[in-house]
Amino acid sequence: MWESTTVLRFVCGLLKEPRSMEEILEFVNHLLRLRIHGGTPLDTCEFCLLGNEFDMSRILHWIRIALQCKVWLLELMC
Repeated sequence: MWESTTVLRFVCGLLKEPRSMEEILEFVNHLLRLRIHGGTPLDTCEFCLLGNEFDMSRILHWIRIALQCKVWLLELMC
């Protein structure tokens, strides 16, 4: 299912997540890696990252993957 969806929205940092932030970031990494191999282009990919727990190299990596998936609309809110 994750490989074929055309819209991805990630919201992190709004509420106290039940899992550690590192687990959530690894989930996003894994999900985006699946997208590269899925072949279905992304219409929309949104990242809403609140707080200061995100390093820029990870965010840039996510953006590169979204671009490889031929995303039409990419939105980054920090």
